Amino acid sequence: PGTFSEHSVKVKEGSKLALIVVASPEVTSHHHQGIGRLGAGLVETARAEDGTIEGAEDPSRRFALGVQWHPEAGKDDGLFRKLVDEAREYRAARGER
Repeated sequence: PGTFSEHSVKVKEGSKLALIVVASPEVTSHHHQGIGRLGAGLVETARAEDGTIEGAEDPSRRFALGVQWHPEAGKDDGLFRKLVDEAREYRAARGER
């Protein structure tokens, strides 16, 4: 197993991720694999100083994004709050309780 490291990432302006986290958050990661190339329809939304892609999303979807860090290990719970909010909105839109 590798070690966890804290480092900053640069989040792209205009992305859904940028609406949730600050522009250069300090994140905790533990990489032994990374994104080599993004799948069809995905766009890069965050990158580490070493060039590692740290975030991606599908702009055609209401809420489809991922990060290559451990948000549960950080101090900002914005990603979790947004996930819960989106789930509530999706449920309400479907007319469910």
